[in-house]
Amino acid sequence: MFATIGSVISNREDPVLFGHKVKKNVVYKTMTVLALSVLFVLMMFTAVYLSREASDMKAISILHDIISAFTTTGYSENLANQSGNVTHAVLIAAMFIGRIGPVSLMLSLTMTKPPKRPEVLPESNIMVG
Repeated sequence: MFATIGSVISNREDPVLFGHKVKKNVVYKTMTVLALSVLFVLMMFTAVYLSREASDMKAISILHDIISAFTTTGYSENLANQSGNVTHAVLIAAMFIGRIGPVSLMLSLTMTKPPKRPEVLPESNIMVG
């Protein structure tokens, strides 16, 4: 991501990392993993926060435990000990999705047959910023 930001700032076509050009599909996959990970963590945090099972915990402690479960690091502020079934289910889902990866999960849920012929689409230059 930082190499992509650097390439945009230095007006290069492709990101360069350690003297090697990074392919666009790698950048797209990285952005997809980051976006889906943030989306899943925010959804899980919202579910736990709104369930009011951990009403005595601060929001930052809840977010810490959700991120810890998603990244399977094992650090905890005892959210699981102070809450009920909804929070336990969310923590289990966070650990599962974090372990298999958000992109793998989305691909497995949306498996479709590939098109027989690749489509040829016209390119356009869109001004951004």
